[in-house]
Amino acid sequence: MIETMPGYTVLTKTDLLNSTECRIEMEQLRDAIDRGVLWALKILDMSGMPTSHFVQQGNYWVGSRLGCQYLNEKRKLPVSAQEERNNSLYRDTEHEFPPFPIRYYVAQFHHNSTMQYHLGLQEENQMVLGLCLPATCTTDEIAVVVEKIFHDRTLLVGKLYAADFKLDEVKDLRDDHRWLLDGKHVVMILALLLVAGMTVAGTVYDLFVYQKRLKRKRDFLAFENNNTSELKNNDAEAKREPDPENVSIRDLRPQSTIGKFLICFSGYSNLKQIFNIESGTDNIAMLHGVKFFGMTWIIAAHTIYYGSAFWDRTTAVMMTNAAWMQVLTNATYSVDTFFCVSGFLLGMVYLKSIRKEKPNFTFRNFTKIFLLQSLKRFIRLTPAYAIVIIFTILNFTSYDKVSTFHFIEEPVNYCTKYWWRNLLYINNFYDWNELCFSWSWYIANDMQFFMFGTILLVLFSTHFFIAAGVTAVTMLSSCIIIGYKVYVLEYVPTLDQLYKTLTVIYIRPWMRIGPFIVGILTAILLEKWKYKLNLSTKARIAGWTFGVLCNCSILFGIVDKNIPLAMSVLYVSLSRTFWAFGIAWLIIACTTNNGGIVNKFLSLRAWIPMGRLTFCAYLLNPFILTSIFMYGNYPVYVDFLNTVSSPVGVHAMTYASSLVLSVMAEAPAILLLRLYFNTNRRMK
Repeated sequence: MIETMPGYTVLTKTDLLNSTECRIEMEQLRDAIDRGVLWALKILDMSGMPTSHFVQQGNYWVGSRLGCQYLNEKRKLPVSAQEERNNSLYRDTEHEFPPFPIRYYVAQFHHNSTMQYHLGLQEENQMVLGLCLPATCTTDEIAVVVEKIFHDRTLLVGKLYAADFKLDEVKDLRDDHRWLLDGKHVVMILALLLVAGMTVAGTVYDLFVYQKRLKRKRDFLAFENNNTSELKNNDAEAKREPDPENVSIRDLRPQSTIGKFLICFSGYSNLKQIFNIESGTDNIAMLHGVKFFGMTWIIAAHTIYYGSAFWDRTTAVMMTNAAWMQVLTNATYSVDTFFCVSGFLLGMVYLKSIRKEKPNFTFRNFTKIFLLQSLKRFIRLTPAYAIVIIFTILNFTSYDKVSTFHFIEEPVNYCTKYWWRNLLYINNFYDWNELCFSWSWYIANDMQFFMFGTILLVLFSTHFFIAAGVTAVTMLSSCIIIGYKVYVLEYVPTLDQLYKTLTVIYIRPWMRIGPFIVGILTAILLEKWKYKLNLSTKARIAGWTFGVLCNCSILFGIVDKNIPLAMSVLYVSLSRTFWAFGIAWLIIACTTNNGGIVNKFLSLRAWIPMGRLTFCAYLLNPFILTSIFMYGNYPVYVDFLNTVSSPVGVHAMTYASSLVLSVMAEAPAILLLRLYFNTNRRMK
């Protein structure tokens, strides 16, 4: 028992402690275990012990945190009196609960066994041991005992797998919340309270002042219009009568600056706007469906990637050999879908604006367009982004103290030190392991592509052939750089290689810009065709065949990722661009009335609110996902149904949370921008 049950092993080393209350109670506990007393056996049962599948990263020996807690609280099983009597026939109920308080502790340590399979992830050799011990013991006392056990190689599992263990820390998983009084945390909490306060104030003003006044005015205008219409004898005059709905919407906006400002923060109006399925341009309504299903794909992939830190990773990776799992193992292309859509939207909006305004492209106007568009983008994205950074710091600071598990990315450390990299949108130029939160690399890339794309589009308007040359050189250079990196690093697209090369191959802008440019070129083509493309049946079939082949060959073409280096160079350097070609065809077909049933499905109005929430959903999904796992008391074991069903619940929670974030931060930022620029336009 000393070699196999760490909870008991700790009790045999009490001679290392001074004559403290902890030592006395630990000796009392050990003696009770030796005598088979029920309460002592239950405590021992709540401590963790070496599990099976150590070779496949079974590193969580957590025991039962809840069981230890319930035992300390002297909770009884809530069953009928008859069942309770049956349960107590063969045990002494007077000795069911310990005579002293107990607490659950966690020892976090590392092993150096070479027998365990590794995937190249951070902290793969970190382990967790749960210990249910007397509450009078301090973490320092337990650390002394555990270090001695590891030094003496007492545990059989260490001898069996040729592993030495090194203790990192012992935690009692209690949070006294004193960290909330730290200066920087106080500022963060005040910032969140300010945002919440503005939302409440805006909603109250909207519901109890603006909406009531709006209703009274609409009723009056309808009454006035009805009375006036009865006096009209001339049909022409009647046709010139203003529509009361249009009049009310135009004339009944808040007149004061404060009122206009508060309405931007109204949760009621912002919710109505998000769920308004009548607005938008019909010929690009399919983009909402593309964005929604793209985000669904990302959420499923995030569940596997970020969840793998809390389960047996190697089992999950072994499942990727199945053909159906290619949807998840190749889910990185879902991000390229968004890059392509982002490039298309930028090009479409820009080309539509210059078609209407026909600006004079002087250097001054060019600079103005670039700075103004970049500033608008910054103001739109940053409030929600900053709020998630604040939540990340506060949330994981708490989890660092109370969670059984350890999040390998250390967001508290890096977000506190490097938050400015995120808000300047330059964090993708740094190492993956230094990111504030790892999924933020996409947002930095998207901002940089937006700025580059704006310059490129203006250049297309003034010097078409130069812009075409820059575009060709950019795409060709990106493919060459990717191929060169793949060749030098001898990279093959296995998951372990992907993890090891996230910094140099995955997150750099010059490695990911291809799909964005494809999106811009798609917008230019459609503008040239005036969103009209009459195709014969054969041409339409050929187009759809091309698009499906582009996407399916990349998604399912390589199941065994251990391919020759030459093929890897070709596949990795071209796959993202060709994936974007498939998405580009989807956009072209659906916006030119060649999409058929696909366009009808993607254009369903139900997808419109979901499409509007994708930015906030992307920001929040890994945050929510990791919080769920860290809140848990037990590791998650991989199985087929778990893998399929887990993303469903996470998806629902992500979108519910993103709705709140959008209402409180993203929507107000957009409305404030409109308010400011509309006011300036009227003043001019």
